[in-house]
Amino acid sequence: MRLIPVNEEVLQVIEEGGEHFSIYFQAELAENSDLVREVVQQTLAMTTARTPNLPWLGYLAIDDKTKVVVGTCAFKAAPTPDGVVEIAYFTFPQFEGQGYATAMAEKLIAIGVESAEVRHIIAHTLPERNASARILAKVRYAAGRRSRGS
Repeated sequence: MRLIPVNEEVLQVIEEGGEHFSIYFQAELAENSDLVREVVQQTLAMTTARTPNLPWLGYLAIDDKTKVVVGTCAFKAAPTPDGVVEIAYFTFPQFEGQGYATAMAEKLIAIGVESAEVRHIIAHTLPERNASARILAKVRYAAGRRSRGS
């Protein structure tokens, strides 16, 4: 999975059309061009209000094999003074249930773990069992195994 940071340049390339996006990012929007545009606009509106800096912003997620944008993920904000950062992820409907959300969560966690600013990575989901809760359980289990050296 490859992550493309969402910024004004990405929006401009999307506005120029799918062919421009393909050339510029070596990835396809597929039938999601309108959804990707909307997500990028919303991400920019959210991040503009808080003047984000790398890596604490939103990303488009691209499948390495198919070179298609499959979803989006983000840090909701920069780490707090206590070192807490929150992640979020969204898989486009036709790609759900294929492991993309887990891969996005893992990518964001890896970015957070590499930062000296981060002590805790959190995510919020509904309390009942659902796909997002299963994803978080998977990545938490994997992170616990790595921290024990297994």
